[in-house]
Amino acid sequence: MLVEVAPIKGEDHRSVVVSIPSTPAPSRTRSADISVPRKEVWIFFRQLSLLQKTGTPLLTSFKSLGKQTENLSFAIVLTCIANYLEHGDSLSQAMARFPQTFPALYRTLIREGEESGTLADSLVRAAELLEREHALRCRVFSSLLYPALVLTLGSAFGLCAFHIMVPFLVELFSSQQGSLPISTRFLMGLSAILGKKSTIALLALSALIVVRFISKKLKTPKWSHRRDLWLVKAPLLGPLLRLACVVRILPTLSATVTSGLPLTLCLELCADVSGNSVFRKDLLQAKKSLIRGIPLEQHFSKQKWLYGPAFLAVFIAGLESGSLDQGSERLLRILNIELDVKLEQIVSLLQPAALMVTGGIVGFLCLATLQPLANLMP
Repeated sequence: MLVEVAPIKGEDHRSVVVSIPSTPAPSRTRSADISVPRKEVWIFFRQLSLLQKTGTPLLTSFKSLGKQTENLSFAIVLTCIANYLEHGDSLSQAMARFPQTFPALYRTLIREGEESGTLADSLVRAAELLEREHALRCRVFSSLLYPALVLTLGSAFGLCAFHIMVPFLVELFSSQQGSLPISTRFLMGLSAILGKKSTIALLALSALIVVRFISKKLKTPKWSHRRDLWLVKAPLLGPLLRLACVVRILPTLSATVTSGLPLTLCLELCADVSGNSVFRKDLLQAKKSLIRGIPLEQHFSKQKWLYGPAFLAVFIAGLESGSLDQGSERLLRILNIELDVKLEQIVSLLQPAALMVTGGIVGFLCLATLQPLANLMP
């Protein structure tokens, strides 16, 4: 597929010209690797649902929204989808060519909406799921931003002070090595080791090799599952991670079940959006149990520590009464409040810890610098 972006004279917007073959392109193209921010996608779903409710043709909607979007990558995606629609593809088939932009969950909702004639409602459900996921990420990020900023600034100050103070100490106390305090001798010895370019290069190379080895190990299913299992069982972080995964799974489960999708497919889609290999493995196991005829209540009753009793009660009762969407909406409000409380608890512990680390670095540098100076005074 050839993608060319060129401005048109006399117009204040970009035009995206995409040439495709006269026959539909294969499902795997270079355009499928285009990554688009999730915020752009859920805004697009909202706009497309409004256009569908007003009776605007689907192809016209895509061409119009493709010209309005300010994200160049997303404009290319929308223009490509419009071309696929012109060649006879359905909307879900065209979106399947861009799996990073439109994950399987949202394509499944849209395909169900196309088949049932409720595409606008399916687009609204997809937009709501993306909005909730985006809001959850923003809450976690904003909560952890201050401790991370304190640690970063403290480390940067320590490095600058180390770079400025140590040469002065070496020049001033080079003839008094035996009578210097331990903190000052340690700081001067560390400066002598790190002052050699070969040592710095060796440390950097070793760190790079270790990071690459660990990252490659953690990408394997075995080690990834071990890491996630350790995280969800951790004393302070575990309850927060379990609750965050349930908050991601619950609206997805409610939206897919309400759309009329098979329960096995709903569990598979929830496994994809869980974001944790422990939850993913258990949800896929629940799907296999359901296929073998084992009731979901029997499977989930063994995993109360993972999902929590409230989630299991609402899920089982909602399936039996057919009101899963109402029960999950009420439970989601409660879980969001609980998530905010747990985030505040974690941040209340991280903030003093970050201040203590920063203060320890600054205090050690001050001690190593001022103590020998005080000993020189009469």
